[in-house]
Amino acid sequence: MTLDGLKKELKRQGVHVIDGLATTEGIRDQEAFLIRFARDGRGKKRPVVPEPMDVGKLLGPAKAGHKAIALTDEQSTAIRALVSSRDRLNIVDAGQGTGKTTMLEHYGGILARHHVRTTWLGTTHTAVDELKEKGLPAMTLASFLASQDAQRKAAGSRIILDEASMLSQGDAYRLCRYAEAHGCRLDFVGDSKQYKSPVGGHTLELLNRYSSIVPITMQKTMRQQGRLKEAMEAIRDGKVLDGHDTLKQLGMVHELPLAELTQKAAELYLEWSAKGENVPVISPTWAQANEIAAKIRQGLRERGELTGEDRTVRRLVNLNWSPAQIADARKHGGGDVILDRYGAYREDTQVMAAGERVRTTMGGQTKDGKHRLRAGQRYRIAGFTAENDPVLNNGWVVDKDWGGLGQDYVRTGQGWQGATAKRAIAVYGTPSLVATRQEGFYVPVSRVREEVAVLTDSNDALREAIQRQEKRQSATELFASRGRENSPLPQRLGIHLAFMRRMAEFDRTHERRPAAQQQSVSHGRLNYER
Repeated sequence: MTLDGLKKELKRQGVHVIDGLATTEGIRDQEAFLIRFARDGRGKKRPVVPEPMDVGKLLGPAKAGHKAIALTDEQSTAIRALVSSRDRLNIVDAGQGTGKTTMLEHYGGILARHHVRTTWLGTTHTAVDELKEKGLPAMTLASFLASQDAQRKAAGSRIILDEASMLSQGDAYRLCRYAEAHGCRLDFVGDSKQYKSPVGGHTLELLNRYSSIVPITMQKTMRQQGRLKEAMEAIRDGKVLDGHDTLKQLGMVHELPLAELTQKAAELYLEWSAKGENVPVISPTWAQANEIAAKIRQGLRERGELTGEDRTVRRLVNLNWSPAQIADARKHGGGDVILDRYGAYREDTQVMAAGERVRTTMGGQTKDGKHRLRAGQRYRIAGFTAENDPVLNNGWVVDKDWGGLGQDYVRTGQGWQGATAKRAIAVYGTPSLVATRQEGFYVPVSRVREEVAVLTDSNDALREAIQRQEKRQSATELFASRGRENSPLPQRLGIHLAFMRRMAEFDRTHERRPAAQQQSVSHGRLNYER
């Protein structure tokens, strides 16, 4: 194929290449709908509570035998903003350790007391598990979008979506389409500084930039104290080198030869986990992760936690294909790739022994078909049947050919996002720095309560890598940039004047609102008009 031939084919298929980036008008149309859905829904709904009031009164008296609820100013302000909002879509941008899940727990209680039907969703299984721990009956967004029964029950409800930073544009489009058709209100809750969806799009950034919605923010960290908190907040606020230097001063950054990194990570894991702690190990790449896991298993065998012979079980490795890739494979054949309802997988094997820490990597069921398994659940291997099928520590038997069990020692940053631990280990060997960004440094630091061990063989290379950010441009932005480049000066001035007239009309409309219907609070509090 020639370059000219490629350009013609791109044009034939409706792909626009702008500034070296490719997009389509269909993607731009999806973005336009999301922007319109959010913007046109402002001020169109009744608030749960018509007038702002003390959150303590909203929460009601404490239950017998329970202490009175004490919320931070930010948590209280976020709840007041949500229950008094007149908008169809709200965004809560809550940084790590700010008490977001606790806020949602009490927000859910207020909605229940005011007889507001709710639907609780999470973009990740970790988010769903955290909501369930707070008594909120959550399910994954993927399951919701695939279930007609769940959608039928959710009609007319208030939908609260946790970990919205991982919301892909395609899923956001489908969810908002559903909400518009079935009269639902939406609350998107997440941390815009964390990882974005691997599938594509950055929904929160798109809405923040173009829909005129000002997020309700929560920034006051409660998870950490002292200089560790100082380091995390510096990284969160974009002062990533200052945060790195603070961690180094605390003795949490360790530079040692590349050949010793994985062994050091395993030694720290074995030392800390011996005290009964759950110790996450984070690696930017799976190649490095597998090497660390092998050394951890060797140490667990030596201290007697893994017993008996290693058994080989099937393992399906998620390829993280986009919906377009999966659809193409279904149509034309995927070769050796295994396709199921939600993803594409590569077949592999993995050894396991009694005492192994494992995690489910996909949904399924036990061998007898009596119990369902969800992705993200953690177990220990209690033993094996005569047919080499793993027996979990709760007595359930899993078919050795299922493929949805994996060792639970090392994860990528995306897999760790949403979880919390006392201490964690982050390993940044120079071969893995190609996959390292600012988000990949923020997540492990922000999720620990007391200590993070940062292991690297080149501190200078690490400092350079963590300054990079995952910057995603929207189709709306790309098409606008092409329009500005191709438009003559008079046309660009006309576009600008038309925009100014729309903004002036917007201001006049809001000035005509009664004063009692306007409220503006800043610095982490409500910052939009009701």
